[in-house]
Amino acid sequence: ARLRRKALLERDDVRAAWQRVQAAQAALQLAQTLRDGGAPSIAPGAERDQGVNRLVLGVRVPLPLFNQHQGQIAAARARLAQREAMLKQTQAQALARIEQAETALSAAQAQARQSAQLIAVNSALLAADSAAQAKGLIGPAQPLRAQLRLLSTERAALQARAAQWHAYAALQSALQQQIPPTKAQRPDTSPVPAALSAPTHLSRVIWRTE
Repeated sequence: ARLRRKALLERDDVRAAWQRVQAAQAALQLAQTLRDGGAPSIAPGAERDQGVNRLVLGVRVPLPLFNQHQGQIAAARARLAQREAMLKQTQAQALARIEQAETALSAAQAQARQSAQLIAVNSALLAADSAAQAKGLIGPAQPLRAQLRLLSTERAALQARAAQWHAYAALQSALQQQIPPTKAQRPDTSPVPAALSAPTHLSRVIWRTE
């Protein structure tokens, strides 16, 4: 939540929208000042009294003319309302992008966890089939299938890791800030378990591509 709030204030597009709002506010204040005749002013002057020059200060207090600058004020108010609406729209779009990136990261993390679990299961199955073959209980076909399943699972795990890092980078881009990774957010950096040593009969398998 803290990173979201920070992004909704400090993203480049949000800051640019804020600057446009501030410029519109300044334009409205200027139009209202012109309508009121401007701020009071004090100006130095001089006058001659019986042959002596004296320094005097003159105070100018403008009188408002309420029928003037109404068009400029109305236009400035409309522009300010438009800029404020654009700011809200920009923040809403930024929030939607952040939420989309968070959802993608959660999905990628779940896929990575599932792949790791499948690797553990298929590794255990391969070990069991290899032991059974060594005792002569089964032929080579079943361990071969287990080996292929494990290789396929490891490939899927690598793809899940890549998707996880991609989603993590996308979230940082949406926030436009570096994320100190928490345990829940940090992509897994542990190596994907390598497939167990193939049974001796697998070394005789010749892989062909048509």
